[in-house]
Amino acid sequence: MRGFSMSVNNTELRILIRAVRQIAWGAVFLYVNINIDNAGFQIQLMPEWIGWLLYFYACVNLSYTVPSAALLQPLAKILFGIELVRWILTFMGIRQAAMMIYIFAAVVSLYFNFQLFSNTETAARRYHLRCADSILFLRTFLVIVTTLIHLAYLLSTIRPEFMWLHTALSIAGLIAAGGIVTNMFEFLSQLKKISKK
Repeated sequence: MRGFSMSVNNTELRILIRAVRQIAWGAVFLYVNINIDNAGFQIQLMPEWIGWLLYFYACVNLSYTVPSAALLQPLAKILFGIELVRWILTFMGIRQAAMMIYIFAAVVSLYFNFQLFSNTETAARRYHLRCADSILFLRTFLVIVTTLIHLAYLLSTIRPEFMWLHTALSIAGLIAAGGIVTNMFEFLSQLKKISKK
């Protein structure tokens, strides 16, 4: 019976490692923005829809350790669909100006990120990892800064003189995103060390 329990834990740990790897790489695709723009033709080299697809699979895998992560799967599908359509339209040279879709996607992604990193922190605490506290801090910082970025963007569409505020907050957002990516890869490293014991 003891051997059975250990194999279940090892299986869960392997699945959690996969989930954290998907979150880490998903964050790279969501927060690193590399575009090619040439005479009106624009393509995003690291499209956000890949990030949301990775987050979807991460939620599937993370739910083995934290069951509530399964509730995020439909939201990941919605955000994946929105970003895939945006990417295709941009690739075709069609500019989208649907403000309601922007607001909807922003609100859903804020909630999603808050819950995903809350679930990730729960998983880190389950294995008594030191990165749990920093995941919690970075989750809160990222959500607050991202909320302010979206509000500043909406304000700058009404009052263009506030574009500087959006730019300044975007720099803070990059710092938060860099922290999340670094922290997820650190979490992955700590889990791999446990799996080798």
